[in-house]
Amino acid sequence: MTATTTARRHGMKPLYRLFLSEIVTPGKLLLFGVLGLVGVLVGLLQYDSFTDGSDGIAFVNGFDLTLVTPVAALVLATAALGNPNEDGTLVYLWLSPVARSTMAVAAWLAAVTVVVPLVAIPSALTGFAGTRAADGLIGALLSSAAGGLAYGALFVAVGLRFKRSLLWGLVYILVWEGLIASIGGNVNKFTVRAYTRSILAELTDIELEGASTGLGWAIVALVSVIIASLGYTAWRLTRHDVD
Repeated sequence: MTATTTARRHGMKPLYRLFLSEIVTPGKLLLFGVLGLVGVLVGLLQYDSFTDGSDGIAFVNGFDLTLVTPVAALVLATAALGNPNEDGTLVYLWLSPVARSTMAVAAWLAAVTVVVPLVAIPSALTGFAGTRAADGLIGALLSSAAGGLAYGALFVAVGLRFKRSLLWGLVYILVWEGLIASIGGNVNKFTVRAYTRSILAELTDIELEGASTGLGWAIVALVSVIIASLGYTAWRLTRHDVD
């Protein structure tokens, strides 16, 4: 389906299908599928060496929430609007009577359709493999899924805003979340990772460094990230300089 055809039909469903086609490639699915499987295998192999369930949850935090979830969301979500913007086909949607909010939501839904199961299911299996407990499975599942939803919205916006979106996304993940926020203080409150980590800590009743808020506030913060990111994406789509 071309962007021109989609622009003429201008409904949520065809937009969703268009953006999904920009995201899904066999190579990406294989890459993150294998990466998720690595986490599960490590959890299985290291279980006997873990002193208690906290070691398994710490591994989920360090591997799934810190690496797999944000990177998978970055690679997949930035393609939703980034690819049409770079190849020039987004202009057909931009010139059509499609509601900008509809375009933003469709791109996000397409992204999270792929990202959330791709990161949450292996994370849940890793959590269970490392703890042999239901709360390990549920905590890993829900924290990764919440991260996929929030990172997905954030990186859809990044893909539209920046030409080198993967580079800018890596700067956010590695420099802002990985380096600057790790110093501590209030900076940590402006990261997605802090709130996915808080969800994991609350659901498993295991203390994690950087998990500084309760479950309710973590959910509110992540929903705020999603709303703000989609709002920015919709606003950005109204700008005349979208190429």
